[in-house]
Amino acid sequence: MRILMISDVFFPRINGVSTSIQTFRNELQTQGHEVYLIAPLYPVRHDPDFVENDARIFRVPSRRVAFDPEDRMMRYSEVINLADELSKLEIDLIHIHTPFVAHYAGIKLAKGLGVPCIATYHTLFEEYLFHYLPWVPQQLLRFGARRFSTSQCNQVSGVISPSSLIVALLQRYGVKSNIITLPTGINAADFKDGDGEGFRRKLGISPDKKVLVNVSRIAFEKNIGLLLLMFRQLRDRFDNVHMIIAGEGPARKTYMEQAEQLQLSDSISFVGYLNRATELVDCYHAADVFVFASKTETQGLVLLEAMAAGTPVVALAEMGTRDVLKDYQGALITDGSVDDFASKVMTLLSDDALHEELSLSARQYALQWDSKRLAGELLDFYQQVRSNWLIANGHISRSCGAMQVTSDGQSASNLNLTPPDKKTGIRRIIAATGYSFDGLRLAAKTESAFKQELFAFILLAPLAFWLGDTTMEKLMLVGCLMLVMIVELVNTSIEAVVDRVSSEFHELSRQAKDLGSAAVFMSIALALLTWGLLLTTG
Repeated sequence: MRILMISDVFFPRINGVSTSIQTFRNELQTQGHEVYLIAPLYPVRHDPDFVENDARIFRVPSRRVAFDPEDRMMRYSEVINLADELSKLEIDLIHIHTPFVAHYAGIKLAKGLGVPCIATYHTLFEEYLFHYLPWVPQQLLRFGARRFSTSQCNQVSGVISPSSLIVALLQRYGVKSNIITLPTGINAADFKDGDGEGFRRKLGISPDKKVLVNVSRIAFEKNIGLLLLMFRQLRDRFDNVHMIIAGEGPARKTYMEQAEQLQLSDSISFVGYLNRATELVDCYHAADVFVFASKTETQGLVLLEAMAAGTPVVALAEMGTRDVLKDYQGALITDGSVDDFASKVMTLLSDDALHEELSLSARQYALQWDSKRLAGELLDFYQQVRSNWLIANGHISRSCGAMQVTSDGQSASNLNLTPPDKKTGIRRIIAATGYSFDGLRLAAKTESAFKQELFAFILLAPLAFWLGDTTMEKLMLVGCLMLVMIVELVNTSIEAVVDRVSSEFHELSRQAKDLGSAAVFMSIALALLTWGLLLTTG
């Protein structure tokens, strides 16, 4: 197959998405498939030593992202301008990896090239946003994130999630696209050997010290503050211990200050990002225990990498890591309290027999997550999506003379087309009111998105009367919430009519649904803006 991947992040930007793309690309190309990639062009300052010689990667000019020096935003027009060149490659399928420029450009390219499009849901946004927009009510952010995710997932022919829990969440959101659970694998051999002693020497850590390691982006959602509190308690019980935190991110300064306040600065090394092929492997081997506290992972690849190096793990089993971690199979699972976390780490550090047992089981367990096997499952999904898409696009609605065949197989001549009796005057008003309440009851009962919006309205409307200083402000706060529900009802109506006309794929049907979804998105954006402005200025 010829696959086009598109992402708003890739190396030299180090994160789980970049690693996932690289892993699947390498495995698929080893199996003889052509995998192209569109990704941002990064300034030299991101990594002066980064060299790339891959003719199948299209680097697109990008601009900086406000308040986020690590990431770049691709220029949408530059991505679309690749269409002519891409058309010569005879692409079979487009795989979107991120929900920003890459998503909308990927959808556009798929339509232009006449190929199916799928997406991987790498990031659970509802658990991220309140760390960066603390002035917006958390429930409102969750609602907006869920609508955003649902809208995007329903625009593609298939969705991949690294964990079964995220699949269940997306289905509860109202995602109708075909969703599968498919984690990213690892090549355990890549992590088998490393120079842990040399890595310790480079950091000035004595051989007799016990070392904890955490590898992650240093961001608030990674919950590194819990690790620092755990380490403070551990230091009170066990003096001969050191912790290494590998990664970069917007919360690094905050966590370094917290470490200083806890009087831990001399026992913690913040080492930044590490080269994946050399330094990172050495870092895993330098550890006696790998510690991880994030509650927002859709998978948590670093856990498997650490286990492949034979390093036992102590971590929370939350969200995506719940699928990865099995108690006493290379890991001890903590309940997330400082006391329990510190106790489990202390147990591993003081019980040599248990440490050796978990180290051996960690290596064996990591072998189950073989990247070659999982790439084969990805290829199967590609082929299934493409086959279904080709069938749907090649099927033409049947007709027989003047008789149209409906989606349920009945001819128009067999349908009851007699219009109901028309009501007038007060009877019409009463009937219309009844129909309206029927519609509201139906939406509240069957439409998960409307139920979420109704819940947000019930929660926030009373708050609006307390927050608003003037009648106009109260009206604006309540009105924008009602507008979201109104637009949602209209969007639901459009979807119902489109599905009633035909369940078969048609480009105009897709456009109608996309436009309705866009209207809902705009109304949510307006609500967020209204509440945000009034809260920050009042």
